[in-house]
Amino acid sequence: MKKISSFFIFGLFLYAVLGQVAFAGDYDSMIGYYSPPYTSSIVSGDTLRFTAYNPAHYLGTDMPYHHYYGDVYRGTVGNSTLINGHYLGYFGDSWEKIESGNNYDDAADGEHYFVAIYDVDHNEVYEFRSYFEHGSTPPHQRFGVITWIWGDNQLPTTIDVPDIKTGGLGGLSPPFIDYYTFTLPSQTDITISLFSTDFNTFLTLKSHTGHKLAEDDNGHVDWGDHETDDDLGTNSEISGELIPGTYTIEVTSSNFTTIGTYTLVVRDIGTDAIETICDKMGHQYPAVFPGPTHGYDTPNDWVAKMIRVGGDDCVGRCGGKCPDTNAVSCGKYRYTRDCLNHDVCAGEYWHLDPRCNRIVDSADDDCISAPDCAGDHYVRQPFASSCGSKAPCYSTIQNAIDAAVSGSKIKIQAGVYSEKFILNTSKSLTLQGGWDSDFTKQTPNWTFIKAPKANQGSLTLQMVTIRP
Repeated sequence: MKKISSFFIFGLFLYAVLGQVAFAGDYDSMIGYYSPPYTSSIVSGDTLRFTAYNPAHYLGTDMPYHHYYGDVYRGTVGNSTLINGHYLGYFGDSWEKIESGNNYDDAADGEHYFVAIYDVDHNEVYEFRSYFEHGSTPPHQRFGVITWIWGDNQLPTTIDVPDIKTGGLGGLSPPFIDYYTFTLPSQTDITISLFSTDFNTFLTLKSHTGHKLAEDDNGHVDWGDHETDDDLGTNSEISGELIPGTYTIEVTSSNFTTIGTYTLVVRDIGTDAIETICDKMGHQYPAVFPGPTHGYDTPNDWVAKMIRVGGDDCVGRCGGKCPDTNAVSCGKYRYTRDCLNHDVCAGEYWHLDPRCNRIVDSADDDCISAPDCAGDHYVRQPFASSCGSKAPCYSTIQNAIDAAVSGSKIKIQAGVYSEKFILNTSKSLTLQGGWDSDFTKQTPNWTFIKAPKANQGSLTLQMVTIRP
């Protein structure tokens, strides 16, 4: 398994959504289809049943501008019967068209079905239907097909971000797959981890249209500063920056037939060597650390636990806990993912336990190099990829407000921000607009925010304009 980089996932997603040249064979990955009770595209090979007569949703992702038809058939390509067909319209790029429901009234378990979406710019409906039903030659290759088998299958489980889920694979017959969906309201760094001591894990991430964004079957994930020092056995992980939308996680074994239990962890955080969690303070967040039987010969045993970051014990703070001890405090306000993992591990066992010592190398440099939660905080525009060299960096003003401690200054990139944000704790903060511009009293202000609200504490505004 290779660890999927943020650039790879985000770049792959942009490739699938923002522009590409379509060639023969591409169309299978560019179309989607679903009908209630499902709310996102099915995937070829699924076993499922729809509710008869409910609306049918036809989807396209970055398709060339043409006229399109959508048909549903009982059978397989070249040996099938047309159930229903629709002229979908003239589309391009990404689109979704809702048509009247298809007739699945007499569908029987085990029957094969497929949906076909095809280009009819030159009115090739008859030729295509002859191809799909009888196997004649298609007029061109600008079409896509999704197949499924009629029968019972589980609906995806909706999860939060962050979240921890434990489950088990097994059933009457393979493939054994569990499905989870999550929704991101804004552009977010995501790390998805899958652990099992029963089977070799296989993890897949798909978009809401069913297109595969990343998969992982390596078993070697870098949790420290040096990959050669770490070995997570046959566990899996996917990480990257995702744009707003709904995503599906598929959890299974590498051979799709092994049963057993697993732990799935979804965190809104990246996989850099140092990942600050200033914005998680006061919230429940997953800590991941070696399990009871973890050892060099048993590297698969990892556990996850939800814990409140900060608090009276300063959980997640690098260095000594609160109240201050003789241990190095690292500036008192450095909170990171790796320090959180080690803190919770030490609380589960003890601070010199060999299992915790195996992850302490991930946290040692955080004490020196992590951003200080008491310093300046930076907010980037909603679709900017980073704050450059500035840290800690946030995608929303609310996240920065939640992360900052009293006396902090929140510096907001010039732009227009439509979010509503509230200060609910008794701390004093300053919001300053335009960290990417050199402002004076004579220069215009190009940072626009909605009216902020402070239920407690105070917000001081500098170089920002409030507008509806």
